[in-house]
Amino acid sequence: MSNLEKYLKSIGRQEEVKEEEITVIRNPNLEKICRSYEKWLERDDQYWQGSYDHALKTFSRKKYTAKDIEEFSLELKKYEQRRYFEKTGLFLSALINSSKDKEFTILTEHLDKRINLIGYCNKKIVNVKGNAGDIVGWWNEGTISVKGNVGNSVGFCNEGTISVKGDAGDYVGSGNEGTISVEGDAGNNVGSGNKGTISVEGKIKLLSKEANYYRTSKIYEKGKLIVNEGRITKCQI
Repeated sequence: MSNLEKYLKSIGRQEEVKEEEITVIRNPNLEKICRSYEKWLERDDQYWQGSYDHALKTFSRKKYTAKDIEEFSLELKKYEQRRYFEKTGLFLSALINSSKDKEFTILTEHLDKRINLIGYCNKKIVNVKGNAGDIVGWWNEGTISVKGNVGNSVGFCNEGTISVKGDAGDYVGSGNEGTISVEGDAGNNVGSGNKGTISVEGKIKLLSKEANYYRTSKIYEKGKLIVNEGRITKCQI
C-alpha cells in the first residue's frame, strides 16, 4: 500500500476489502467544497480582498469541519493548472475562519505549485504539512506552523505566532508585532517595520533598513541578538 493510500485510509477516505480491492468513500461535504471552489476559481475578479470576502460569504451558513478542510487540501492536486490556483490560500482561509473548529491541518506535500496567502486573517491554529507560498499569515492573530519552506512576506502585519521549519524568502516579518521563527535561512529586507520578535536560526541575507525603526524590535540570527530595542548590534545593512 502506498503512503497516499495509507493516509487516505487513516482519514476514512478508503478502506481495504478482500482481494485487495479499494472502496472509495466520498465525503458529501468535500463534494460541496470542491463545487464551491471550482466556481470560485472561475471568478474574473481575483483581487485578494474581494476573493476572500466572496469565499467567506459562501461559507457563512455552512460550517465545515477541520477534517473536511484537510481532505479538501488533499484534492488540490487536480486543480494546480487552473488559473488563480496560487491564491487558493484565501479560499482555505475563508473555510478555516468560518469553521467552528479551532485546529486545522493543510496538506501541501503532494503539490508542485505553492499556495499563497495561507492563514489570512487567521485566529485559529493552522498546521501546514509541506511548503507554502507568499504572504503566509497576513494579519494573523493565531498560530501557524509550516513544516517546509515559505515564499516572500511571511508574517506580514502578524500579531500572532508563526513558525517555519525550512527557509523563508524576502521581507520576513514586515510590520510584524508578534513572534516569527524560521529554522532555515531568510532572504532580503528582513524585519521592515518590525515591532515584535523575529528569530532566524540560519543566515539572514540582508536586514531591512527599517528593522530598527521601533524600539520594541528584536531580531535574532543563529541565536545571536542582532537587533535589540531598536538598536542594530550587528552591522549588516
